[in-house]
Formats: sequence, structure tokens, C-alpha cells
Amino acid sequence: MRRRINHESGAAAVEFALVSLVLLTLVGVVFQFAIYLWAFQAASNGAREGARAWAVNPCSAGNQAKVVTAVSPAARTGSVNAVAAFTKGSGNTAATREPGDQVVVTVTMQAKALGFNLVPGWDYDAVITKTATARVEDVQGC
Repeated sequence: MRRRINHESGAAAVEFALVSLVLLTLVGVVFQFAIYLWAFQAASNGAREGARAWAVNPCSAGNQAKVVTAVSPAARTGSVNAVAAFTKGSGNTAATREPGDQVVVTVTMQAKALGFNLVPGWDYDAVITKTATARVEDVQGC
């Protein structure tokens, strides 16, 4: 009789099943959060790379491709956009770009997602926007 009362075979499996759901969800959330942090860092790096590229060669058509290449491993396919805006420096009166002008590069993108919704209410389509500023140093070839 005593043997039947203390018989708990299978209890550990049930407890593991209940706890493992919570643990696997937490691991998934940690992975998704790491992907978002990676995407934020990649967007910042892409904006800095673009600002450097446009500061050294403001007339190059390949500068946007450099930004997209720098950012694309962390971004969803087709979601990267890089825009350069130039501001005249003090004393620059020419219609073209001159050394001393300022370039502001804005990178917008969406981070990659794991592909399934782990946390209800989490915006998986959030747009990441990062900017970087540089001074135009060279205008040869413009």
C-alpha cells in the first residue's frame, strides 16, 4: 500500500515539460534581442561608413552601395535605405560641393527576425534609423 502512495513515476517528465516551455521561450527572446542589438550596431556602422565615403568622394554613385553592403547582413532583404544630405559650410558659395560642406547620412532598415512571434505586442517590423555626420574633405572628380 505504501508503495502505491509514493509512486511518482512520470512526475519529473511533466515538470520538465512545463519548465522547458518557459526556458525555450526565454532563450528565443534572448536570441531575438541579440539580433536587434546587432541590427542597431550594423545600422550605426553603415551610417558612419556612408558618411566617410561621401566625405571623401561626395559625387560617387557607389557610396550608397557601400552602405547597403555594410548593413545588409543584419537587415531584412530590401529594407535598407541610405540617404545623404549636404549642407553648405560657412563661406562656401559655389553651386557644387566644396570642402567644408557637411554631409548627413541617414540609414533606415528593418532588423531580421526569427520568423515567429515569441512575445505578443513586440513590433517585429520596427524601422531602425541611424544618422552620422561628416565634413566633406575632398571634391576631386566632381
